[in-house]
Amino acid sequence: MTLADVRIKIDKVDSEMKRLFIERMNLIDIIAEIKADSHDSIYKPEREAEIINRNSADIDEYVRSEYKAFTKKIIGLSRKYQYEKLISNCDPDFLEKIRSINDGKVKFSFKTPIDGRDIPRIMSLINDYEVNVTGFELAAVPEDTLIENVLVQIDYDSDNSKHMALLFQLKEETSDFMIV
Repeated sequence: MTLADVRIKIDKVDSEMKRLFIERMNLIDIIAEIKADSHDSIYKPEREAEIINRNSADIDEYVRSEYKAFTKKIIGLSRKYQYEKLISNCDPDFLEKIRSINDGKVKFSFKTPIDGRDIPRIMSLINDYEVNVTGFELAAVPEDTLIENVLVQIDYDSDNSKHMALLFQLKEETSDFMIV
């Protein structure tokens, strides 16, 4: 088999993955409607971990970590899509606050465990919204604590519903989220 032959097969797999992705997102659209009606939360880390572990259990160890990363990404994009669909279900005071930001940038803070595992997830989430990060810092914390304060500044347009959905998602998925 030649490189060209393999690439043709990969193109077919990619085409099938695209079809399945669109089918999955259509189902996520239905889930978003159900969650809106029932006021259910979008982010359920325990359920996500269960899905990832169950679906990767029979994957060869050689590619298991890649499959887990792939599954995490798809689940993360599904959550992003739900937040975009459900922005109108956001707390009205918070929604008004994020609509009133008009200086082109917004700075926010949140707390995260000091192990640092949550920071890459949050930065990846911000990247998925295609928003420019213009500032990032870890605030000093007492040595005896296991929590870090994270400050992030991004380009922000309050007329862009995706930007508002990002702040909504961050508010829901981080501890002590605050616009500063």
